[in-house]
Amino acid sequence: MLCVSAAPDFLLQSRRLEGSSKTFTPAPSERRGEMFAWASAFVVAAVGLLFRIRFGASVPLTTGLAVLLLSMALLITFGNWVDRKTVITMDLDGVHFRSPLRRASMAWDHVRSLRAIPVGRSWRVIVRGSDAQFQFRTASEIGLGTARPFRYGFPKGGEIAMLIRGQAGLKDPEKSNEAWICRA
Repeated sequence: MLCVSAAPDFLLQSRRLEGSSKTFTPAPSERRGEMFAWASAFVVAAVGLLFRIRFGASVPLTTGLAVLLLSMALLITFGNWVDRKTVITMDLDGVHFRSPLRRASMAWDHVRSLRAIPVGRSWRVIVRGSDAQFQFRTASEIGLGTARPFRYGFPKGGEIAMLIRGQAGLKDPEKSNEAWICRA
């Protein structure tokens, strides 16, 4: 778990953008869970279909389980697709967030605050402007025994926060409940 008694390192530092623009993407989606969900849905659906063909009646448990697993597979696939299409771009004019579900752009002088909230093993960073806002998570990973760890969030999330703080000229972080906030 994260230590919330001190501000995260990425809020204590600020950086200026070097060059004309910089683009960030989340960690690549892990496809094993998605494939497992689809395979499980198809296996349970096939077993249910075999029971129906062989015995002339469906087993309610297999039908319900197949629908549940199919729904989970669809949601996992949708989430991975959204992650693959999400981009944060910074240029000399401002910061731009783009995903299939949301778009937000704000000039540097319109950025009002940068808020970091601990969430599990990473930080949720909320960027608020005068007429837009977006959020992202810093990178984290979950190890599942001997398997490769599952990675999520933005691998350079700390750098993103430092650049936003530096480019927008935000003040030092102050604690507010469980969050750390840098204000204009």
